[in-house]
Amino acid sequence: MRKEVTHVKNINALFIEGETITRIKARISQQTTQQARSTVISSKLPHLVSEVVEKAETALNGQLLLPGTGGKAKFVGNPPNWYARMNDDNEFLWQLNRMEHWLPLLEAYSYTGKVEYAEKVIVEFLDWHQKTQFLTVDFSTQPLSYFNEVHPLRTLECGIRLYKTWPAIIKYLGDSPLLTEKIFEEYLLSVHKQTELLIAISPKLWPKADHNHYLMECLGIWTTALMFPEFKKSEEWKDFAYRELNRCSQAQLTQAGGQIEGCPSYHNGCMFWFSLVVILAKEAGITIAEDFQQRLHTNLNYSLHCMRPTGQTFPLGDSHSNNLSIMSGVYGYLAFDDPFWLRHMCSFLNREEIQKTAYQYIRYAEHPATFIATIEGLTELPEAKQLPLNLFNQELGQAFVRSNWTSLAQSYAFTCRSPIQNLHAHIDLLSFEYIALGKNIICDPGLYTYKNSAIRKEMKSTASHSTLMIDNKDFFEYISSWEYGVQKKGELTGLVKQAGTTFAHGYHLSYDPICVQRFLGLVDNRFLVVVDKVTTPDKGKIITRTFHLDYTDIEVRKDSVLGKDQMIDVKIVNYPDQQVNIRQGKLSDVNDCFRESRKVVYKGKYLEESYITVLYPVSYTHLDVYKRQI
Repeated sequence: MRKEVTHVKNINALFIEGETITRIKARISQQTTQQARSTVISSKLPHLVSEVVEKAETALNGQLLLPGTGGKAKFVGNPPNWYARMNDDNEFLWQLNRMEHWLPLLEAYSYTGKVEYAEKVIVEFLDWHQKTQFLTVDFSTQPLSYFNEVHPLRTLECGIRLYKTWPAIIKYLGDSPLLTEKIFEEYLLSVHKQTELLIAISPKLWPKADHNHYLMECLGIWTTALMFPEFKKSEEWKDFAYRELNRCSQAQLTQAGGQIEGCPSYHNGCMFWFSLVVILAKEAGITIAEDFQQRLHTNLNYSLHCMRPTGQTFPLGDSHSNNLSIMSGVYGYLAFDDPFWLRHMCSFLNREEIQKTAYQYIRYAEHPATFIATIEGLTELPEAKQLPLNLFNQELGQAFVRSNWTSLAQSYAFTCRSPIQNLHAHIDLLSFEYIALGKNIICDPGLYTYKNSAIRKEMKSTASHSTLMIDNKDFFEYISSWEYGVQKKGELTGLVKQAGTTFAHGYHLSYDPICVQRFLGLVDNRFLVVVDKVTTPDKGKIITRTFHLDYTDIEVRKDSVLGKDQMIDVKIVNYPDQQVNIRQGKLSDVNDCFRESRKVVYKGKYLEESYITVLYPVSYTHLDVYKRQI
C-alpha cells in the first residue's frame, strides 16, 4: 500500500519541539549572505550581470525560451499558464513548471535591487499554488502512472524545484520583507509535501536507481533535508537521500567513465547533480563516502573524452553538441577544489570561452572572489598530466579516440549497444563521428525534440546516422518517441592500437542471421578507414552505407566524393564501386532547430563480404602536404 501524502493544516506540527516558523525565518534571514556575494560579482563581472539582467527583463515580460517555442523566447503568459503545452509539446509544460526563469530574476534582483524581479517570482509562486491546488490535492488515490504523466505535479519537476529553483527564493529573499511569514509558511508546507511525495513515489518509479530522473528527485530530498533541519523528518529524509544517492552513483556511473544512459548531454547533467551532492555536503559539514567521490572523479574525466576537439560534446543519443562539459569541469572544481578538468580543456578550447561559460555557474561558489581568481588564472595542464588519448567503455558500447589533446586533433567517436539501456538511445548501432583539423566532418544528427513527431522519428532513425543498413530497414522498430520494438545483440568488442592505427571493432545481429561488423581505424593520425563486413548467401540484399557530413557542398567525382568547405575538405573513396546518392540531412545543436547537412549514401545489391571507405581530410593551409600524401 502506498504511503499517503496529505495536507498538514498546522505547520508547527511539522517542526521539532521548540521550533516555530518565526524562529526559522529569523535563522534564514541572519544566515543570508547573498548580497555580499552579489556585490563581489557585480564589481568583478559586469558583463555577466548585464547578461543576467537581459534574461530577467525577458522573463519579466512573460517571454521564455522553452521546448516548443521554436528556438527563441515567446510570450507564455504573465503569469504563465502552468498547464499549457505550446505546439503540443509535453516538454514545454514540464520545463515551464521547473521555474528555471526564476534564477535570472532573483539574481538580477540581487545585482540591481529592482524589486519587480523579485515580486514576479513571488507572484508566480503564489499563482502556481492557486492554479494547481497542490497543498490540498490528495495523492493517495492516484495510480503510480499519474506521477510520470503530463501535468505540473510530475515527480521529476518536484525534484528539480526542490534542488534547483525553489532554494533560490530562500537564498535571495531570505532577508527580504517580500518573503512574508505567511508566504514563507506556504513555502515550507509545499516543500515538505513535495519531499514526502518524492520519498513515497520515486523509489517505485525507479526501483533500480538507474535513471537521471531518480538522481534529481533524490537530490531534491537531500537539498530540502539540509536546508531545513527544523523539520521533524529532516534526519529521516537526509538518511534516505544519502542512501539512495549512493545507489544512484553505483547504478549510473560506470567504472570506465560515462553515465549509464550513454548520452553525453545527460552525462554532463549528472556530473552537475552528483557534484552538487558533494558541494551541499561540504557546506553542511558532511563527508561523502570515498567510493562515491572516486566514481564521480572518474566520470568527470569522461566529460573530457566525450568532447570533440572543436569544443562541443559528441551528440550521441538524445544529446546536443554543446559545451556542457565546461559545466562539468566547473562543478568538478567546486566539488573537489581542483580545476584539473578546466585546465585540461585549455589545451584545445579558447581560454576566454571557458571563462565566459564558467562564470555562468558562479551561483554555487561559496566564495565568488576565489572562484573568479581561479577561473581568471587557468593555465594549460602540462602534457604529462593529461588524460590518455583514448577511452573504451564496453558497458556503454562507446569508444573515443583522438590523436592529441589539441583543437586540430583527428578524433572519432564510435558507438554500438543493443539492447539499449533506455529510450534516450537512438537507432544508431555502429555509427560514428569523425573530427579532424578543427572541422566536424562526420556528425550525429543530435536531439532536436522529444515530441512524438515525424522529425523525432527521422532524427532517431538508422538512416540519419553514419552506419550500414540492409534492405533499408532500421535496426529495430521505432514505435513512438518513447517506444521501440525488440532489439537484438550488438556491442563494441575492443579498441586496439598497433602499427600506427588505432582501431575499434563492433558488431550487431539486428538482421539475424546476418552479422554486421565494422572496423573503424585512425591511420597514422591522418585519415579514417571504415571497414564493414557483411556475410550473407542472399545476393539480393540491398546494402546501404550512409556517411552524414557536416557539409552542404558535395562534389561527386568519377573515383571519389569531395566534401567542400572554405578551409577543410574531405575526400571520400569507397570500395567496391557502388551507386552514390547525395541526400539532404539535418543536424540539430539546440531544441527545435536544425541546420542543413548532406548525407553521402552508397547503395546497391550485395557485392562481396567487405566494404571499405577512406575519409581523408585536407587543410588548404597545408595543401602541398595533402597532395604528396594522397
